[in-house]
Amino acid sequence: MKFIILSILSISLSFSFPKKINVEKKSLVLNGTAIREATFFKIDVYEAAFYLPQKSSDLSVVNNLFPKRITIKYLRDIPFEKLEESLVKSLKKYNLYSKENALILKKWKPIVGKISKGLEMSVEITESSVTLIKGRKKSTFVKPALAKKFHLLWVGEASGTSFRAGLLDSGQTY
Repeated sequence: MKFIILSILSISLSFSFPKKINVEKKSLVLNGTAIREATFFKIDVYEAAFYLPQKSSDLSVVNNLFPKRITIKYLRDIPFEKLEESLVKSLKKYNLYSKENALILKKWKPIVGKISKGLEMSVEITESSVTLIKGRKKSTFVKPALAKKFHLLWVGEASGTSFRAGLLDSGQTY
């Protein structure tokens, strides 16, 4: 009974995301949403929305669509170090890790600050750059080789089956 109540509470905490947004004077559509869960107990950490110039559930198509935007709304407080650790782990999964790339993530700490329930931030990805946005604060790095694959941290094969399916709106159920 407790599990059912917790599941209902979890669903009711979900945010809504706009169906369309503009990035770099280009209209993007909501491709899909998903909730990132952590630990064996599947604790909800954040809800994410994935925006593209056109909807697609085919990763080979998604890889070539720019710009992209991932908007994240946190469902709980977490230390920045946990976010950084998670991103570094994902960089390693996709062979994108380097000390230089890890330092880029460290530079995000002053922008992100404290991660608390309700915090919203976005990652905008072009063919040559990645921009972290939190409110009016922004941090951009220009590194085409990393930018072209940065979305994989959320929608790549190693991103978790249901999370990836939600963002790619594949219609699969788990």
